Amino acid sequence: RDAVVEKGAVLLIVDILFKLVRIRDGNDYAEVTRQLEPWLLLARDTDCHILFTHHEGKADRKGGDAGLGSTGLTAAVDTTIMMKRKDEGRIIESEQRYGTEFPRTVLTFDTETLSIRASGTLEAVQMQGAAEAILEAIKETGPMTQSEVRKIQGYDTAALRKALTELYETRKVIRTGKGIK
Repeated sequence: RDAVVEKGAVLLIVDILFKLVRIRDGNDYAEVTRQLEPWLLLARDTDCHILFTHHEGKADRKGGDAGLGSTGLTAAVDTTIMMKRKDEGRIIESEQRYGTEFPRTVLTFDTETLSIRASGTLEAVQMQGAAEAILEAIKETGPMTQSEVRKIQGYDTAALRKALTELYETRKVIRTGKGIK
């Protein structure tokens, strides 16, 4: 508190949370919220944004429930930003106490410029990948039925359907007959 006030800090980064805030049982909701309370008061009293980094658990859980330990960690803060590694790359998403959550977004790392950029929403990136896979499959096999397109590996049915519709609407593929091929 003294350092934040003395310096007039507007940002305090704590990497990682459990190295600074000594919580005996990270799964105990009451203890987690009690230990975080002084930090939340510090942020509100001084208008200093406090950013805590924290790890996700091993279980495949979604959103704020993915964090290691009690849901008291995400319940205590205004914004939770989660990052996960998926086939498409690093995916970030948010949970907001106030305001609008941003969509699951794919981050791309440029090894030449050492910069990170948003490549688009996860849905858009998946659809683009599915569209490329559909076009490649058609080049290899020739005409395909919708059923055959939906069996292309690595993409869920929803992404393949959206990609096929987009390819048709942009005239990159044609439909014959009743739309089955």
